[in-house]
Order: sequence, then structure tokens, then C-alpha cells
Amino acid sequence: MNKTLLFLILATCTVIISVAVISIAPNINNVHKRSQAWATQNCEIIADRIKLLKDDITTLKKMKNLCYREKAMHNMEYATFIINIILGFVCADLALIHYLGYGKDFEIKTGVIGFIAGVVGFILTLVYVCYSGYIFTNDVAFLDITISSTNINYDDDDTVERLYSNGARYKWKSEEDPNDSNNKDYGKYITEYENDREDYSNKIRYKDLGKKQYNYNSKYYKKYKNYNDKEEDENKCPDPYDADHITTFPKTQKHNKNGDDFCEYIYAKPEEEIENKKVFDKWLSSLILACVVLLTNLGVAVFGLLHCANFGVSSGI
Repeated sequence: MNKTLLFLILATCTVIISVAVISIAPNINNVHKRSQAWATQNCEIIADRIKLLKDDITTLKKMKNLCYREKAMHNMEYATFIINIILGFVCADLALIHYLGYGKDFEIKTGVIGFIAGVVGFILTLVYVCYSGYIFTNDVAFLDITISSTNINYDDDDTVERLYSNGARYKWKSEEDPNDSNNKDYGKYITEYENDREDYSNKIRYKDLGKKQYNYNSKYYKKYKNYNDKEEDENKCPDPYDADHITTFPKTQKHNKNGDDFCEYIYAKPEEEIENKKVFDKWLSSLILACVVLLTNLGVAVFGLLHCANFGVSSGI
């Protein structure tokens, strides 16, 4: 397989895969509910507020960084793959002309164009992958920033609480109660994030949206329904959202090691949709395809340079 054909194949793949990314990308397709907010949010006002305030500005700095990287990812998503399509199309068109045996007099220019297009496309795609991958891995899913003339705050109304892998919100932790010598098995209910002190440790990240406990799961749904259908008696498990009841519940309920008449887990209301899984699948797929575009751009740059070098040698330059 000659170098011109490989150059043509790589450039064509860059175009095709870039089109595929555009069709599923989280911002372009408004997949994650907040793409419009990312495009229009005013990060500069947060930066100005930091300069004006003299008290603790740690939270504002985190907001500013979150705002800038969300906006950067949004803008890069549009620019990167549109430019990739244009550059890839130009390179593929020139490579096809040469593969068919025409345009011998400007082959060296085609090699230079291919090298520049591949380098530009690689750099733009790499920057996008870095922003998208960081947000996907580290940022709280659906966490919003609300900005008004008097205040700047986080809005966590659409965020998702962390759960145990079985869909439970609370798990019984048995521990000795030093204040009650008659009940050595007394303990308490704890959350999955009980000992996590990271900011918003009680909320999941975008990378967690695909997990089964955050989407409709028939096993969880049946388990929760059976849990709610229990008769109203002293052994009924507490409501997972009734903090006061959960706090007092263990004090009136002895730990039965066989699990009889005891709520080892208190289950959260299960999801009835699979929207979170859709966001996860499309975002992850766009990241994987973007990484493939990185490779095709690198290939275009390399074969463009080789094409240029080979033509120079054959021409005696």
C-alpha cells in the first residue's frame, strides 16, 4: 500500500470520525442538560468578584476554574471537529487527486498542507480531549453555577446523590456503643460517602452516570417496591429521606445477625429512566472517538511529511 493511499485513508477517516463525534458530542447535542449554560455563563464576573473581595475566596476560585473549563470545553467541541472536518476534507481531496495520477507539480505543497493540517488537528483535538476527559472524570454531574448581581452560588438541584452499588442510600454499620452496656450490637446507619471529605463528596461525577444504581434497574425497582409494601409495624424500615427517623431507628431496633426483622440497607427510590446512562454512553463514546481522531491526525501529519520528503528526493531537491 503506497503512502498516497494511506494519506487518503487517514484524511478520510478524520472526516468520517469527526462527523460521528459531532453527532453524539455532549455539548453540541445538549446531552447533559447544561450545554447552553456553559456557552453563556459569565466567568469574568466571578474573576472580578475575586479581585474585589478580601475575605475567603477559595470557593469562588473553584467556581471560576469550573466555569472556565466548562466554557472552554463547549467552545472547543464546536471548533475542533468542524476544523477537523474541513482540514480532513481538503487533505483527502488532494490525496485523491494524486492517487489518481494527477497534480504532480504540486505534490510537495500537498505534503506541506497535510503536515500542517495534521499538526493543527492533533493539537486542537488533544486540548479538547484533555478538557472533556477532566470534566468527565472529576466534576460533579449537573452541578450549576448561578450568578446574580448580588451573589454567586452553586446550584445542586439536578445533581445525583451517591449510593451504594446495590441502590441503597444507607447501610447498617455495627459498632459498640460505650454508653449502653446492655446492647453491645448497637450501631448506626452510614452513607456511602460517610468518611469522604472532598467537596460535594455526596454527589456523583459524570463518570458515574452509567452505573446501574443511577438508572432504571428492574431488580432495584422490585426490591424497593417490596420494601414499601411492608405492613406498618415496628419492624418497617424507615423512609430513606426521613433523617430524624433514621437517626432514632437503630436505638429501638436490635441488630439481628441473621437479618430477620432488621433493615441492613435502607434503599433510595430507584430511577425510572435511563437518561443518566445515555449521557454517560454518549460522552464516553465521543471521548473514545476523539482519541481515534488524534491518531488519524497524527498519521496525516506523518504521511504528509513523508509525502513531501519523498517528492523532494524524487525531484532531486
